[in-house]
Amino acid sequence: MSQKYYTILTKLGAELLANATVLGTPLKLTQIAVGDANGSIPNPIATQTSLVHEVRRAAINTLFVDKDNPNQLIAEQVIPETEGGWFIHEIGLYDDKGNLIAVGNCPSTYKPKLVEGSARTQVIRMVIVIDDVNAVELKIDPSVVLATRQYVDELITTKMANHEKSTNHPNATTKSKGFVQLNSATNSTAENQAATPLAIKTVNDNANSRVPNIRKINNKMLNNDILLQADDINALPAFRKIINNEPIYEVGEQTNFVKRPKANNSYLLTFEDFSYEVSNGIIILRRADGLILQYFKAVYNGVNGANGTVVSLPITFPNNFYFAITSDGDNGCHVVTALPNDLTSVKMWGKVGDIYVDSLLQIVAVGR
Repeated sequence: MSQKYYTILTKLGAELLANATVLGTPLKLTQIAVGDANGSIPNPIATQTSLVHEVRRAAINTLFVDKDNPNQLIAEQVIPETEGGWFIHEIGLYDDKGNLIAVGNCPSTYKPKLVEGSARTQVIRMVIVIDDVNAVELKIDPSVVLATRQYVDELITTKMANHEKSTNHPNATTKSKGFVQLNSATNSTAENQAATPLAIKTVNDNANSRVPNIRKINNKMLNNDILLQADDINALPAFRKIINNEPIYEVGEQTNFVKRPKANNSYLLTFEDFSYEVSNGIIILRRADGLILQYFKAVYNGVNGANGTVVSLPITFPNNFYFAITSDGDNGCHVVTALPNDLTSVKMWGKVGDIYVDSLLQIVAVGR
């Protein structure tokens, strides 16, 4: 008995598949069409380019290689219950260019639609045998197709199995990966739990409020309360005395450096801390620890411009020239500046507005 219902590649379909194999560009199968062939069941012809009488064409739902036969390609389409009212006698498989790639016939099947009072979802399946399944792109557009119940069941089963495999892990240890429980405790000794951001923040806030116990002051560890002496911070020793019911602090036995309390509990140096010399408008103040203040006047020559005028100090600073304080020695309308030049001299400038002009400067040079 000869086969009555079958599917064949059309001549054009065979040529396109062969071309796809040679060029390595897969053929894109996108649609299945059904027809009633004007009421009869036709025999598929390889030269066909269309169905005898097409009644519906829509996107393929699934396209896959038969797992039991690697040379068989299976295409499926779901016709929803809302469509129908015609017989299905012929089936066609089309590519994305509208070319009829394969054509087949099937037993006469009436597809009712819902408004007729009897409805069902119809699955159309085409099986074609090809030499190289790689010549066909096994891809569909999921946004325009329906899924069969079998497809959904198989997909869910596969997804659930993969999910179970991905989550079936043991608890983590210090030697192997796994699941861990979160813990916000900051005093836990557990090695199979992970700290939460709250725990980390608590520990960090605690650490920021402490002095690291590895720090030292003059080789004294700061891991506990310590007593600091003046030598620990390179300070002069202070001696507290009570005179007239007020505290007086004398710093160093060999100096006259005295700090006296003020109402706001701060302290000031007194003029008694310095010895001084006055000669020809020049004042030299010396403190026992080597600090020197020199007051004198000098003239800036405006012709020197931005280069400034360099004048000698009344005396040379032995070690350091820290800075100079200046003021206008004329009528107060000059802007004057003085900077250390070296241990023996100072450089100065004078302006009125943006113009360098001759200026008299009062200068206090501070050094040691």
